[in-house]
Amino acid sequence: MRGFRLMIAFFTRLPAGVPVYTEGLFARGIRTMPFVGLILGVILYLAGLLRLLGLPEPVLGLVLLGVYCFTTGGLHFDGVADTCDGIFSAQSRERMLEIMKDSHIGTFGVLGLVLLLLGYVVFLGEVGKHLPPALLCMPVVGKGAMVMVSWKAPCARKEGMGYGFITRVGKTELFWALAVVPLVILLMEPGLLLAGGIALGGAFAARKKFERTLGGLTGDTLGFICEWSQILFAASAFFTWYVAEGVLSGGF
Repeated sequence: MRGFRLMIAFFTRLPAGVPVYTEGLFARGIRTMPFVGLILGVILYLAGLLRLLGLPEPVLGLVLLGVYCFTTGGLHFDGVADTCDGIFSAQSRERMLEIMKDSHIGTFGVLGLVLLLLGYVVFLGEVGKHLPPALLCMPVVGKGAMVMVSWKAPCARKEGMGYGFITRVGKTELFWALAVVPLVILLMEPGLLLAGGIALGGAFAARKKFERTLGGLTGDTLGFICEWSQILFAASAFFTWYVAEGVLSGGF
């Protein structure tokens, strides 16, 4: 439980207290990452009840994005911006890593954040209105993806929190991620398994890209993968629902 509280303190802004940090406690806490996502998912799911007020999808999406930002502190948004700045700079590997460490945000970082936020507004609003279980599952997929892609992944840097996270993902951590993510989806809405598969496939595709261009993963790329897999999950869930509704209504 102390490891779980430590992960909540690191990856959310929820009041869980901050246990005394030790490397062992941090390592044991990684296996609880899907449960951190579950807490965030429950909060989003409850916030999604605002749909009962008849809010339009864009307004509901904006509210849900605000709730997500408030509970996470936008923790991984910086990783998204830094990763986009580095990857799309068309520089050497060493220069890309330097750009990602720079505290300033560039054009590609801004574009990445804008697209991410627009995606959240659109797809959180849609699934919040038409497929509420996806709200609960989305952060579970995102946090689980961070653990799964870290399994035996090379590190582009031999320092930092990302290095500490990636190198501590072992068989136990992988097992919990592989067990909890599909179980939560099955319990909430089995039809979302396809969206979960697409999201995790996208996460591993991103890992391959980072291995080729950067030589491995960093803390920034893990943040990117978390947000990327969540957007993919929400978008896939919406389009799966949309197609299914069209088929059932005879529209396709």
